[in-house]
Amino acid sequence: MSKYKEEVDRLGRQYFQLSPEKDRDVRRSLEERLFALLYKAFPQYSDAVAEVYIRDWPKYDPRKGELYSFFAYRLSRRDIDLKVKAGGGHSRTFVGPAGPDGQPGEKTKQIETDISLDSSVGEDSENQEALWETVADKKALLPEVVALCNDKVAQLAAMVLNFQTNYKGRAANDMRLKWFRIFYTEDMTTICQMGLCEFTQDREVFNAMLLPYLDYYTVKKCRCTRELAACPFKKRSEVLPGHEHDDAELALPFPAELSLAYLERCENIKVGPSARSNQLKEYKKEKKHRC
Repeated sequence: MSKYKEEVDRLGRQYFQLSPEKDRDVRRSLEERLFALLYKAFPQYSDAVAEVYIRDWPKYDPRKGELYSFFAYRLSRRDIDLKVKAGGGHSRTFVGPAGPDGQPGEKTKQIETDISLDSSVGEDSENQEALWETVADKKALLPEVVALCNDKVAQLAAMVLNFQTNYKGRAANDMRLKWFRIFYTEDMTTICQMGLCEFTQDREVFNAMLLPYLDYYTVKKCRCTRELAACPFKKRSEVLPGHEHDDAELALPFPAELSLAYLERCENIKVGPSARSNQLKEYKKEKKHRC
């Protein structure tokens, strides 16, 4: 969970407890602190902060959910809007149903984005996340999006648990399965931390994970999704080589070096970045095919 979540929610509570008329100056000061904090909490969406301030912030209702979750979702969506405006989408004409007199239906134009729920977001091509992995709290999402994510969770678990059935011959090796479980563990950590899905099959979810890897970066052992959703991560100095004096909490999306460090330190397996990259490509290809 982001180390900024508590502070964002706290500033939001203070802001909305004050009177818009009597406490205008104090509210303005809190608002400035809040939006300055967003650049630190969501650096991947820094270009969208101004858009959210103008278009979404005035619409926020504190009775409908936590402020951090609201910002996480709206920033991800505005970031996509900006990409579309910059050339990442296209216009498409839709024709409605014909009228009773046989006349052609009404034509409407819509902008279609080329960024789907499975499209990558973020600048680090090696560690990109899919949109469905990064959107916010399920309470802020459309029901069909929540249903899609719930379905993907079940499909992901099945993909890993049925690895030996899906892969044959040389491809069905223990190292590839280990990598699939590592990437799946990272996927599920992201989903749990963002509160994206309603889980009913904790056993299947955790059976597919590489639990020693999960234990490597969480401050305590988590064996259900509710525990994982609330669990902070260890300090970077504890889990990443070369960060001995970095006391910042590990944050999502995880760097590639995290899994490499785990394998070398805990399983005595030394793997290079290129080997990891190849395994990640296989995992993403399989995820796209089966999920």
